[in-house]
Amino acid sequence: MEKPTSKGDSMTAFIKSPNFKPKEKLLEIAFANKQAILLSGPTGCGKTTYVHDLCASNKKEIVEILGFEGMSVQDLIGHYVIQQECTVFKKGPLLKAAEEGTVFYFDEIDTVLPEVRRLLFSLLDHRRALYNYASGEMIKAHANFQFISSYNPSINLGSKIDGAFVQRCLCIDVDYLESFAESKLLQDVSGVGSVTANKLVDIANELRNSSELRITPPSTR
Repeated sequence: MEKPTSKGDSMTAFIKSPNFKPKEKLLEIAFANKQAILLSGPTGCGKTTYVHDLCASNKKEIVEILGFEGMSVQDLIGHYVIQQECTVFKKGPLLKAAEEGTVFYFDEIDTVLPEVRRLLFSLLDHRRALYNYASGEMIKAHANFQFISSYNPSINLGSKIDGAFVQRCLCIDVDYLESFAESKLLQDVSGVGSVTANKLVDIANELRNSSELRITPPSTR
């Protein structure tokens, strides 16, 4: 699923915890050098918010897609469609982003099949080129193209992201905020009082730390 391209529009600003700040410099260097980035962390910890905040602060265009189990190479590169009795090739979001030099954010990349991730190998290493199966060409990525992906390691525990993919990325773990910071964020965004916010955060933390929980740990989002 592709979301429309946006330019420099930050959602709720990403709140940087003390544990995240040392990683921020590495991310800024990787972003400036167009190195691929892979963020991992639980649902609602701020991965997507951080990506949008990073793009907004750098005034970069971003195209965001959400991975899913049945995603194919054609969903990313493009496919042929019938248009006015002719067959034309309609470019997919990844091919367009690579050619135009936008930031491409691939959320939940662990949900797609390994062959879809393998398509990215040549794009994420020194070659920075994408194979277009329709034309048989290797398309050189624009100098400004940037690839960022994310996943939740607590979901799809049976799946594993390919080592060859991981080695092509700067890998950064993102975690929930400290309780006081999460409570403050909850108050600022939702307007609830401190007592309610603190109680919600306490419940969320209790569930996150429970060894008996059989579902994805909740976020206060």
